[in-house]
Amino acid sequence: MRCARPLDFEDERDGIRFEHTLYPVLGEGGRVEQVAVFSRDVTQRQKERQQAEEALRRSEEQAMAQVELEAILACIGDGVLVYDREGRTVRSTPAADRILGVPPEERRAPVQSRVMRQYEIINEDGHRVLPDEMVAIRAAIRGETVKGEVQLVRSGAHEPRWIRMNAAPLIVDGEHKGGVLSMNHITERKHAEPTLREANEKLREADRRKDEFLGMLSHELRNPLAPIRNSAYILRRAEPGSEQARRAQTVIERQTEHLTRLVGGLSSRRARPRLRKAIARGQSPPRRTHSPASVAEPDEHLRLVLLRSGKRTREQPLRAIAPTCGPCDRMCSSNAIPS
Repeated sequence: MRCARPLDFEDERDGIRFEHTLYPVLGEGGRVEQVAVFSRDVTQRQKERQQAEEALRRSEEQAMAQVELEAILACIGDGVLVYDREGRTVRSTPAADRILGVPPEERRAPVQSRVMRQYEIINEDGHRVLPDEMVAIRAAIRGETVKGEVQLVRSGAHEPRWIRMNAAPLIVDGEHKGGVLSMNHITERKHAEPTLREANEKLREADRRKDEFLGMLSHELRNPLAPIRNSAYILRRAEPGSEQARRAQTVIERQTEHLTRLVGGLSSRRARPRLRKAIARGQSPPRRTHSPASVAEPDEHLRLVLLRSGKRTREQPLRAIAPTCGPCDRMCSSNAIPS
């Protein structure tokens, strides 16, 4: 009598899992004469195996997440520190180690017990920061949230560094476990702020001067328009060749030349400073050479305009127009053109 190759299988009954092993017993001629069955309850072992597999899976996921986190923290430029509830440094990134200038092994003690001998911290207003006022203690121990705190930090033989810090309490399952602090190096930015302020002030001053210049220029450009308009009114009603017509034509020519000089000064880059100074002093712009046709209309043209208008109307001409009494031909009521 001998046994054939055993057969293993499992089944589950009423929530209980069994493992069975069958041993065929062979008789003469190799025929199966008997079967020996051994059964074991493997429910607990199955649960333990599933728990072990789940724990292994979680461990692998945590290990992968830790590797990814380390890679991310090593890449970012801002320094990150994690403190426990007692103020001890739990971890810090390479950027934080560079910014603080103190090796990680020297930062394992609670921060409040070592800060005075490792750092000198100054606020923006020039006051020294006491241990209880430190950003790390406020977040890790007192549970405060700090945003945009700027401080000057000195450590060891390193140059003073301006640091901007943000901090928040570390809450796990609703319980305060410590704090997280982020920092970035802003020394170059702080050193550039005076230059930036000076440049902004210069821009504001230039903008103010530009507005003043444009205001004066617009005033000077408007001044000749009233004499030209009044002279045109006279020309429409005066006898061609009369004293009134000649005086009105003279005013138009003079004011047109004045406008031409103003516009010509604006179109010339070299002339702009002189034009600006002349306007600021209330003087006439520098004279430029122009053809007669550019500053006055021919007499014949005026005659044609008056002929087409017919007889003179009974309306009295404006008495505001007058000969010049200054470089801009400003009207003087005492010298008004008579009707």
